[in-house]
Amino acid sequence: MKSRSLAGIAFVAAIMLAAGFGCSDDNGTTPDAGKPDVGKPDSAVPTEGGTEGGTDAAATVDFVGVVEGFGENGALKSGVTVEIYDNDTGKGTGTTAVTDAAGKVTLPGLTKGKLYGFKMSLANYKDTFVWNIVAGDYTEETLWAVSNTVYQIALGMAGLTPEAGKGTVAGAVYWVDAQAKEEGIGCAKVSTTPVTPDIRYMDKTTGMPTTLANQACTANKETEGNGRFVAANLPVGQVTLSAKDSQDGDIGSTTLWSIADAIAVSNIYATAAVTSNPTPATCNCTP
Repeated sequence: MKSRSLAGIAFVAAIMLAAGFGCSDDNGTTPDAGKPDVGKPDSAVPTEGGTEGGTDAAATVDFVGVVEGFGENGALKSGVTVEIYDNDTGKGTGTTAVTDAAGKVTLPGLTKGKLYGFKMSLANYKDTFVWNIVAGDYTEETLWAVSNTVYQIALGMAGLTPEAGKGTVAGAVYWVDAQAKEEGIGCAKVSTTPVTPDIRYMDKTTGMPTTLANQACTANKETEGNGRFVAANLPVGQVTLSAKDSQDGDIGSTTLWSIADAIAVSNIYATAAVTSNPTPATCNCTP
């Protein structure tokens, strides 16, 4: 089975939509990143030293990644250097491999059930990171590479100017039903710790990033019905993304690493305490 990767997340939603970006097996949801998905509640991730499916978590697995270009209509990227990162420290391990002509890379010996980060590097592309990916039983994980062009256009459409030495994070806010189908949460408010004022959201109808002034949701601070967002100009280091619903109730949070002059991708998933999609019927987010 091939896992779906987070990528669809977000901030390049406009470019991805124009390019017909999507995933044939995602039942209409945006691709997510990670298995379990990036940012899903901790209960979805085996604890270190525990078991998964009756197998000792100390067992190792071969991680197989397939790198696609964001906004490139599913183009598989050869020659991408993929490096394993320590998910706990945000530091590179020095273990790398390069994708083949089919965009595929194999990294053997990952600890089953352990969370990892991955960095994708390619000439004329932003360093692209994914975090909170658990090494599991799936056969392939979709990874992503964001070109400099896509990055610049998307942030420009959002009215954001990236500052040198700062990081960017993009993602979506999701509730997951009993069939594991992801639903975007509308009218969610995203915040970051450390705080950045540079948070923007995606237009539900067009899928395009919008400037704060053009955002149609209440107070110009809430996600559209698709739940997508981008946060720019974050200081380097560990970052927590949090989301609240339209009544200021907690939805969920996730922690990752902001890397200088790079893009990290991560979703925020509702915790088990959120028993239904909290998008209000009166959420007026349509431009």
